[in-house]
Amino acid sequence: MKSVLRIFLCCFGVILFVTSSCEDQSKVDSNKENSSQNEGTLAIVTTKFLEDGCEVLLEIQENGKKVMLLPIDLEDQYKVDGIQLLITFHASRIMQSICQIGRPIVIEKVELIG
Repeated sequence: MKSVLRIFLCCFGVILFVTSSCEDQSKVDSNKENSSQNEGTLAIVTTKFLEDGCEVLLEIQENGKKVMLLPIDLEDQYKVDGIQLLITFHASRIMQSICQIGRPIVIEKVELIG
């Protein structure tokens, strides 16, 4: 009888642990979604490298340093020198033959800031 009771209590404990872990994970996922909507990277559009074969680059600050990004397929409305954008992006594997400045990126989301 004691062994049956122990098995029951162990199973009950495991069920409680699993359900509380699932609830905690769903709260974390919900918080990530809400915070990612407000996140992004501030970027300044620059066309000052046209002579180097770079139609448009995005200048960002990364770890306190200026970094140039080469956006792949940026819409024309955002290719204005000096405008500020809020972007989310990921690295691209595409190799550019003409423009050798900047890291190639794919923009996931872009928002014009002023």
